[in-house]
Amino acid sequence: MVNGQKGILQMKDGQLIRVICFELDSEQKDIRKIFIISNPDKLKHIPVPLG
Repeated sequence: MVNGQKGILQMKDGQLIRVICFELDSEQKDIRKIFIISNPDKLKHIPVPLG
């Protein structure tokens, strides 16, 4: 989860380079919006799972 939304962490050489997260409708069925975050200042607070 990224900011309470389902998302994808994109890594390159062990570093987080992009987060893609989705805003779903009230039924949690359809995607309403897609957010792509690649600003390093915004990414540095996101914990990255090991392994």
